[in-house]
Amino acid sequence: MSSSSVGAAADADADVCRASSSETKTEKKGMSVEEFRIYNGLAARMDIFHNHFRSAWKMFEAACQSRGAPAGMSKNRFILHALTFARGREPGGAAREGGRAELLTQHDVIHEGLEGFQAYLEACQYGDEELDWVVLRTKMEGWGTVLWEHLDQEVETLRAANMKKYWTEEEMMELSGI
Repeated sequence: MSSSSVGAAADADADVCRASSSETKTEKKGMSVEEFRIYNGLAARMDIFHNHFRSAWKMFEAACQSRGAPAGMSKNRFILHALTFARGREPGGAAREGGRAELLTQHDVIHEGLEGFQAYLEACQYGDEELDWVVLRTKMEGWGTVLWEHLDQEVETLRAANMKKYWTEEEMMELSGI
C-alpha cells in the first residue's frame, strides 16, 4: 500500500471517529464505542465519498447558474472535471443494498441521467458541440434530486444500528477492511 493510500485510510478512520455527534449519540445506545466504530465505519466512509459527489455537483450547478466555469478553471478543464465525475459515478451497490427495489429504481434513473450528462460532455470535449451552460443544466435535471436522495438513503442504510441487525462484528470488520 502506498504512503498516500495509508494516509487516506488513516484520514478515513479519523473521520469515522469524528462522526457527527447528533447522529451518533442515539445510534450508540446499546453499543460500545468500539462496536459503533466497527458497525458505523462503512456509513462514515460512504458519507465522506458522497460529500465529494455533492461538492462536485454544487460546482456544476453554480457553473450552469453563472454560465461559466469557476474562477481559475478553463472551459476545457471544467469539461474534463465533469467527465471524470460522470465516469466515476457508475451506480453500483445492488448487492450491498440487498436488491431493494426503490434503490435499484434510483440506480436506473441515475444511470440514465449520467449517460446523457456524459454523452453531452463528450460531444463538447470532441468539438461536436459547443458547451452551452443551459443545455448542461437540462442534462442535470431530473436525476440530480434522485442522486442526492440516493446518497442520503445509502448512508442511512449503512448506519451502525441497521448494520448490527444483519452482520456480526467479524463480518463488518472484513467488509470494512479493519
